[in-house]
Amino acid sequence: MGTQILLVGQGADLDFLAKHLEAAGYAVACASAVDVLDVMHSMRPAEVMITPGVPEWQRRQIRSTLGERYPDVRVVMLRKRDTVPNIKLP
Repeated sequence: MGTQILLVGQGADLDFLAKHLEAAGYAVACASAVDVLDVMHSMRPAEVMITPGVPEWQRRQIRSTLGERYPDVRVVMLRKRDTVPNIKLP
């Protein structure tokens, strides 16, 4: 099976997500935000996931460039979950 998901980012978020996706049976490759276009030339994942640690300007640039060059590849912009306030239920 070929690579299905390309994770873009670095650090703990990337490592954590890669391990969980691989454990769930997905084929995963990882790339930094700087290297994503070079990696796309050598493989064609079905989905690109951009982790929260990538700066917003790079996220927009990657999404725009991939949308133009690879319109069939789904690009997912991940974000960290908002903190939920401590609410007491009756």
